[in-house]
Amino acid sequence: MSLETKKLDILQLILSIDNEDTIDKIKLLLEPRSMFSKYAGEIEDKLDLKKIIKEKNYKGPNEDRINELAKEADIKEPIDDLLNMLD
Repeated sequence: MSLETKKLDILQLILSIDNEDTIDKIKLLLEPRSMFSKYAGEIEDKLDLKKIIKEKNYKGPNEDRINELAKEADIKEPIDDLLNMLD
């Protein structure tokens, strides 16, 4: 079957559909850029971490919360022993 014949067959199938939801789904499949357009953004030449931190209003780790989690974990083993367990 030639490419043109395949295209015509697909067109005939689409033309026979009476359900708008189905047509909308087909349209999304045929326009993949539209599915991802909400995620599109500008790609910058260089990564600027300070700019990202400012844009995202990142405040850094909360020292009190980290200390609270460390206390809750109640880890007794020395750090060297814990790191050796990773091997």
